[in-house]
Amino acid sequence: WRRLLRYAPAGCFVAELDGTPAGTVTTTAYGNEVGWIGMVLVHPERRRRGVATALLAHATSYLRGCVGCIKLDATPAGEQVYAKLGFQAELTLTRWHCSDLSMSRLETKAESSCLSMVERTDWPQIDRFDTPIFGTSRRQWLEQLSGDSLATLIAKDSTGATSAYGMVRAGMLAHYVGPVVSSSDEVETAMLARLLTTAGSGPVFWDILDDCVAAVALARELGFTPQRHLLRMFLGPCQVAGQ
Repeated sequence: WRRLLRYAPAGCFVAELDGTPAGTVTTTAYGNEVGWIGMVLVHPERRRRGVATALLAHATSYLRGCVGCIKLDATPAGEQVYAKLGFQAELTLTRWHCSDLSMSRLETKAESSCLSMVERTDWPQIDRFDTPIFGTSRRQWLEQLSGDSLATLIAKDSTGATSAYGMVRAGMLAHYVGPVVSSSDEVETAMLARLLTTAGSGPVFWDILDDCVAAVALARELGFTPQRHLLRMFLGPCQVAGQ
């Protein structure tokens, strides 16, 4: 919550019932191309009273004044609410969970001379690498996320160009891996292993697009299991089709 409020304080909203906070929603915009809705939370005692629908309508109205396309990642319980507001399915992803990582297996995979910690001078190059993959520039958000992370790594090829980057950060329930963006499976494996080694023992969450076959296979190999399935949905012209 603190991270989202720092990034877009004017785009975070609370709903009240009888003068008491009942639910929340956040919005984040990346340039003028795409915005994201998140943190749609309603107090259990205030559900089924239209709070979530009102929050989504307000967030959608706010983002329509800023961006061309609005996206969100929906849980199965939220899909119907979003569909009623006109959101359409784009792709599927899964949150994977591991409660106890094998450090010995990770240390073997993490051996790579092309990996290093990100420095401030690396961000323009990371932005050029990430923008065509995500669909628009999100440099400001990535730099803020990196500042909250335990480690941010970069991989460079023989010419010095970025070939991958990734982060791992602490959460209330587990460490979170991501985003991780890579141009090759080999580099991705080494980077993920190094990030997970940095996180150490304990539970880890990792959100993976379902069509990223190599990442799904690696998650299974490292002992991750599916925790929940999500549906990425969009509203408006989907001109930013992230990979």
